[in-house]
Amino acid sequence: MHQRSDLALLFSIVALASSLAACDCDGGGTMPECDTSSDCDPGERCVNMRCVEGTDGGGPDDDAFSTIDAPIPARDSALPACGAGERCEGDARCLDGACVPWGDGQFDPMCERSASPGAVIPQLQCTFTVAPEGDPYPDAIALLHTPLVADFGITENPDIPSRPSIVAVGRVTYVEGVPRVCDGEGFLRIIDGATCRVQGTMPASDELLNSPVTPAIGDLDGDGTPEIVAARHLGGLVAYSVAIDGTLTRLWNSTLADGTTDDRLGSTECQWGAVSLYDIDDDGRPESFFEGGVWDPMGRRITTIPGWVHVAHGAPLVGGDFDGDGRFEVVQHNGRWEYDSTSRTFLLEAAFSGGAGAGYAAVADFGDFPGVRGDVVGAPEMVVSQTGLGRVGVYTLDGEPIHVFSASPGSGGGPPTIADFDGDGGPEIGVAFGGAYEVFDVASRDTRVWSRPSQDMSSRRTGSSVFDFNADGRAEVVYGDECFVRIYDGRDGTVLFSQPRFSSTWTENPIVADVDGDGSAEMVVGMSGPCNPGYCPATDPIHEGLRCDSPDDCVSGTCTGGFCECAAPTDCGAGYQCSATRCIATHEACVAELRVYRDGRDGWAGSRRIWNQHAYHVTNVNDDGTVPRTSEMGDNWSTPGLNNFRQNVQGTLGDGGPDLTIRSVSAVCLADDRTRMEATLCNRGTVFLDTGLQVVFDQIVGADRTRLCDLRTTEPVAPGVCTTVSCEADVPADGVFEATADERALVVECHEDNNAARSMADCIL
Repeated sequence: MHQRSDLALLFSIVALASSLAACDCDGGGTMPECDTSSDCDPGERCVNMRCVEGTDGGGPDDDAFSTIDAPIPARDSALPACGAGERCEGDARCLDGACVPWGDGQFDPMCERSASPGAVIPQLQCTFTVAPEGDPYPDAIALLHTPLVADFGITENPDIPSRPSIVAVGRVTYVEGVPRVCDGEGFLRIIDGATCRVQGTMPASDELLNSPVTPAIGDLDGDGTPEIVAARHLGGLVAYSVAIDGTLTRLWNSTLADGTTDDRLGSTECQWGAVSLYDIDDDGRPESFFEGGVWDPMGRRITTIPGWVHVAHGAPLVGGDFDGDGRFEVVQHNGRWEYDSTSRTFLLEAAFSGGAGAGYAAVADFGDFPGVRGDVVGAPEMVVSQTGLGRVGVYTLDGEPIHVFSASPGSGGGPPTIADFDGDGGPEIGVAFGGAYEVFDVASRDTRVWSRPSQDMSSRRTGSSVFDFNADGRAEVVYGDECFVRIYDGRDGTVLFSQPRFSSTWTENPIVADVDGDGSAEMVVGMSGPCNPGYCPATDPIHEGLRCDSPDDCVSGTCTGGFCECAAPTDCGAGYQCSATRCIATHEACVAELRVYRDGRDGWAGSRRIWNQHAYHVTNVNDDGTVPRTSEMGDNWSTPGLNNFRQNVQGTLGDGGPDLTIRSVSAVCLADDRTRMEATLCNRGTVFLDTGLQVVFDQIVGADRTRLCDLRTTEPVAPGVCTTVSCEADVPADGVFEATADERALVVECHEDNNAARSMADCIL
């Protein structure tokens, strides 16, 4: 899977470091290479592809585990015995017939979670609501655009791999009207995807950005690290590089082709659009697109697409080689243009004279339509949500209509999503309108598959995304209207999850990606606030209740018929109220906020660690943030497992996972018969452990067990890394003290039976 590629690189580095450290100390040379211990001499065993001293007791080879310069423990007859394949308690694994403690930096690269589809039960992972001390724009929290995710290599410790970050432009001001058509100043921040802490900001002296415009992420200069391209407040573009410590440095402000600095494209329009990145000239470095303008990797405007129409405050550009001739093309509701590398201009290839009304485009292959002008076997079709007409049209690449779906409640229509919503193997179309979210099926030609009411009469063109969270073969819809963010069952629109939010709504959408490197997908949602009292309903009128698989999923501890039961507000948790024995999403104060949601059990399917632009369709960007050449860019519509738009890579429920262990427990005497307890929690799995992991301390005296502390971790824990948790209790240090991680087994791990450790203490004075 895509998310494993970063770990594979880590494994290679780790193995290399260890193999370089392994030497023949007597002979001064490097130890022989090996694949298994049978390749080594008697008295040696294979460790990280090198023969080292130590007998092979018939257990698994040490090269099944990764290590960072970790010493190889000698066989100790005092260690607990184990059979091949047996699990060891605590922070140990079975090697050569003994339970050998893990070394510093070691983890099991074969760690895989076992999970099965279940209810979609998001849990709040972190929020960004308050700027750090010294921030030049502490009130710029509201998010008006689609949040983006990428791994910029930011890390505080070179021994710990980096994890993804979120790109967010906080609103400083927003006014529609004089002195400009649209005045939307914004301030750029890089935010840690695991903790929502600010990692870096744009220089405060730079011109502010256009806050409703979604930036784009991609490697512009070929240095191996992606950059950020954003729209400036007064027109044109700006690009920033990101250092390992999160520092942002401006690479360029866009200029005209002759290098003059008065490039202000977009300064006379109210822009809610988005920046897109594609490598149109096949040189390995991407060009930037924004509202018909095209800039080279150094920020010089190459050309402007002739006939490009400004649609509904701006539209994300959709590009690719749609007709298979090896040349890059872009599509809009009124035409298709092809890039000519000789003249460095776009030439109109097909004008859609009688086609779609103005709106937002997406592409996918909906089948073959013999007799329809422009239909080509294997080529994609274009979907346009015609925002001025409140309808959705499907067209050939020559602009010939295949089917146009009728007007919808509230009119409008936001950027479309395309996915297999019902598991039938074919793509469907999802669009958010002013008064409803609707799904359409080209194959059936039905007026609509389903429609669910929503509230978005402010812009009537908000975006959405899709993802199959529980890996059951059917994509769920993720959409936030003005008052609630919801996850819908793709088959019939049943609301599986709802939480309060407020947005005045632009063209933004929630996104789904692995934003913290934990092997499971997360959902990122922006909120703009404020709103007038009573603008939103007190409770979500289409939410049936908080769902559950087991009592552990509910605050009340009662799960009946797939829903959490409640008798009082305290039985539901934040964002819900108890109504007729069910926890229903309730609207709260309209606040500006960025939220990251995760599955409460880390059981969601895995996905990529990137979502780099509004017009995201997977093949437009590589895992590492590089943008593929046109000649190497896969066709989303023909790539197995894709044929979608605004849906991230679909992982499985058995992707790499964490493995919590407790390395050590101690109990220390304090004055007045108090005890300080300390435990070392380790991660021996292949993915980051999230924050908020439970660690409990119990005192066991005879047959009596007493709960002393119930703690939560405050930092993510990388593979092979340990962290210390501690607490104090009003008991003497006497008897057995036990520490247990994830007591209720809410985190889906590779091994569930090694999360506890004990130690004896005797401190009676």
